[in-house]
Amino acid sequence: GCVMIIMFGVAAAADYSGMVSKKADLRDQVDNATLSAAVKKADNQLNPDFNLEQAVEDALVANGYDLAIGSRTVTEDQGILTVAVNVPHKLTFGKLLGSPTKNIKIDSTVDANGGEKYEIALVLDNTRSMGYDGRIGALKTSGVEFIRTIRDTNSGTRIALVPFARYVNVGIHNRNEPWIDVPEEYSTEKTWQQATHSCESTTYEPTTLTRDGVEYTYDKEVCHGRTTTYETQSETVESTFEGCVGVRENGLHLVDGSYTLERVPGLLNTEPHEHTGHNIDIDTYCPRPIIPLTDNYERLEDQMVKVFPTDSTYIPLGLSWAYRVLSPGEPYADYNPSEGAQRIVVLMSDGENTVAVDDSPASENKYENPPYLKKLEDDEVATQANADTLIMCNLLKSEGIKIYTIAFQVRDELTKEILQSCASSSAGFYDADSGESLSRSFKSISGKMKSELRIVR
Repeated sequence: GCVMIIMFGVAAAADYSGMVSKKADLRDQVDNATLSAAVKKADNQLNPDFNLEQAVEDALVANGYDLAIGSRTVTEDQGILTVAVNVPHKLTFGKLLGSPTKNIKIDSTVDANGGEKYEIALVLDNTRSMGYDGRIGALKTSGVEFIRTIRDTNSGTRIALVPFARYVNVGIHNRNEPWIDVPEEYSTEKTWQQATHSCESTTYEPTTLTRDGVEYTYDKEVCHGRTTTYETQSETVESTFEGCVGVRENGLHLVDGSYTLERVPGLLNTEPHEHTGHNIDIDTYCPRPIIPLTDNYERLEDQMVKVFPTDSTYIPLGLSWAYRVLSPGEPYADYNPSEGAQRIVVLMSDGENTVAVDDSPASENKYENPPYLKKLEDDEVATQANADTLIMCNLLKSEGIKIYTIAFQVRDELTKEILQSCASSSAGFYDADSGESLSRSFKSISGKMKSELRIVR
């Protein structure tokens, strides 16, 4: 009698262990298949021929499930996809135990209409070098594709646009906000002698220059036998605020806060030397205005296609304003975090930092809008700006913000290393060497967001 009891116990334990293993395998197969089918459904929301049951079957087969065994049901209710399977499991000692098989039931439920909610800041390099080789056009196309993908698959997700160059543009409408200090606008009467040159003959010589870290070659016109005449000209120059801002002094250029202690310096579009007393005019070039978080995708697309290349590269400023649009309080006091939303930064740059913060007394005396972001020499490494970039990346990540980075036709290996270190994971860094590769990078990022659907049992 004892021997029989032991035999039954051993048989039951062996079959139980086998059934647990089989159930775990089935759970993985069904969960993965349900997630895959949910992603396909999100991708095909506008496709009237999409067959959800067929998508589930295809996904089950792809995950090793045998459609010939057992039964399954696929249901969808108010955007919730449920796949349930009932599979007979053959027991090794079934006859001994009086039951040759035992059914294993698995069900998996997923939000079939989209993924998690996100709050995404697109931090986009809009510097002068983006004007070469069709880069700005590739960015417009890829950016619009990204926005449309998020629109179609992630209901409730909001996106912010943060174009950056040497400076950023917060919009003229913010000129009277308590966190910004806009200089008084003025007009200047300029008078000068306009030179007119004439040449006995001209030739053209190939010449190579470097702008914002990128070399380009053009045919330079060379004048032979030049004569010059002069004519008095005059105009009124309006020095106005067009939304452009610089960085704060006293170590606050990377800080989001303490705006009562020091406000963000607004910059006038131009300051003629006749007004300042210096020997050069100071011109401020800014990209398109920042668009705070919004789910108005039509507005986002409209602004995306209007971006343009200008001036030099200062990546930390783009990241610091991404932090601001993703954080409560000033400067975006009306920001209300979406409950449970994952905050994301997508940083794209096509080259190295090429400016540095200069808040020295000499800079204050010379430029009147301290601290001035001065352009570095072409062969000078932007040590401070590179360090600030990593400081901002680490700050964002410490706040739970996930970072994706794209190096778009970047030739500088140090900059690639910085962007790779900035990403939240090695899989979050993309090295895009062409417009097509840039598009694939944005698609991969949006695809990862779609694939982060979660099982809701």
